[in-house]
Amino acid sequence: MRRRFFGSFLLVALLLGGCASIDTAAVKSRTDNKKLVVASTVDSKLTLLWVGTTVFNNEQQVVDKPELGLPASLTQHVAKKLQASGRLANVAVSAPRTGDRSEIIKAAGPGADLALLLSNGVAPDPLYQTTQVMQGFGVFQRSALGMTLNSLPHAAIKAELIDLRSGETIATYTTSSFELQKKSLGSGAVIDADKVDMVQQSLTRLTDQASSELLKAFGLL
Repeated sequence: MRRRFFGSFLLVALLLGGCASIDTAAVKSRTDNKKLVVASTVDSKLTLLWVGTTVFNNEQQVVDKPELGLPASLTQHVAKKLQASGRLANVAVSAPRTGDRSEIIKAAGPGADLALLLSNGVAPDPLYQTTQVMQGFGVFQRSALGMTLNSLPHAAIKAELIDLRSGETIATYTTSSFELQKKSLGSGAVIDADKVDMVQQSLTRLTDQASSELLKAFGLL
């Protein structure tokens, strides 16, 4: 695989998954000039995963980081890009109180035609080809034979476009984006204190990238 490095140590890579065969023409015909609600169940938890030489060396921790504002940043990027496209009659944002799909559809409100439901996605290890997966927001780090390799702040996000009149799923797509960064995790799968800002900035950038990739996949941009 060809890689392009930006700066001294930064690689931005996109791995696209999910429904790669979306009929964008069909999506366009069902979305133009419609009223859409963006709803998200993406949470503020970060999955910190350090994969060692063997499974006995693997370390994982899930930490809640609401102060990073990642779910809100993702939703705002999606809504702003949809509004700027001019394709829809109206774009609103809903804040679901539950992760239940039927309740989210019900809470989308009268008058809306469509819902774009965002949730934590799951994607395979994008670089080291281990059996581990990336889930939602987090940091994936690899070490082998005592040598710590780079870490991958990542965003794996799933989007489901729903017809609110029928409850039918029009299309689904999962995008996985990451940045190759210097070692971020210390023992116990915790973010090193001097890497917190870097990880936050990286994940915030990825909310913007993920929103663009999802909307392009649906043909909404």
